[in-house]
Amino acid sequence: MGKRQIGEMEPAEFVVTMLLANLAAIPMQDNGIALFSGLVPILVILGLELILSVVTMRSIGMRRVFCGKPVILIENGKILERNLRQTRVNLDELTMHLREKDIFDLTTVKYAILETNGQLSTLLYGKDTPPTAKDLGVRVPEARLPVTLITGGKLLRDNLSLVGLSEQELSRRLESQGCIAQIDPALHTRHRRSRLSHQARGHGMMKYFWIGTAILALLLTLGVTSNIASGLILRKSEALLRQADEAVGRNELQKALEKSRQAEEEWSKGKKMLHITMTHTLLDEVDASFSNLDTYGEEEERTEYRVCCRELLLKLQHIRDMDIPHYYHFL
Repeated sequence: MGKRQIGEMEPAEFVVTMLLANLAAIPMQDNGIALFSGLVPILVILGLELILSVVTMRSIGMRRVFCGKPVILIENGKILERNLRQTRVNLDELTMHLREKDIFDLTTVKYAILETNGQLSTLLYGKDTPPTAKDLGVRVPEARLPVTLITGGKLLRDNLSLVGLSEQELSRRLESQGCIAQIDPALHTRHRRSRLSHQARGHGMMKYFWIGTAILALLLTLGVTSNIASGLILRKSEALLRQADEAVGRNELQKALEKSRQAEEEWSKGKKMLHITMTHTLLDEVDASFSNLDTYGEEEERTEYRVCCRELLLKLQHIRDMDIPHYYHFL
């Protein structure tokens, strides 16, 4: 987003800012939410924003989708009411924006353009530009709106016809200004009196693309690793609990108690890792169930032991199948 203020942001950037603020507040308000669960969506949105910023810089179509395009509100001194309705700008707002630019006479405005950040750009008639030619008694050519021919290294063929240039003529003029090819300049415009200007293309934006890609790749790797490690831990506990349930069915309570305690040991080994990826409420419920299971076993309450063992199995299966952050949850 750079160093722009709120009023200078594009709509998509403003939405990203609000999302990041809300996502950061959720884990701070609820102690039951794991820190990692709040950090993952923040990093995902940050990575996507970095990638989209590069994509919109290099793709005209994507830039129009996410940022929109400037709309002409006044053309050749005439207010375009259709464009006013399209942008939901009334005449009072239009005159207010003009007054903010020290323009109090609408007849002096040749062009007024509503930019994608909500600001209004104006082009006055030649005789009314300060100092005005009318006051000086000097005749000046009428100003023409500069036409962009190349932006982001992409040739805008529709604009070539507006200035009466062919691709061959444009290539020749670019070469005369030191550009090797049409895709070299990042910005190329034609001004009045057939004057051409260009800005060399930079390549520093690609680092933000790779930073965003690296963040998403790291999150994907963490998701896959967490899925595999957590699944192995829970499967060991589930297998031991099934053996405990079978032992109770054979009236081997001591063996069942031994297996359930082994299952609790396996659960304790992986619980520290699960604390950063899962809600603490579910983990506390599993701890309470293991404690109840041990109590039923010591008191030799076989029926309650078996019911609690099966409920605990269901909880572990639910955690493994639903609450572990699988890799697709990171996307």
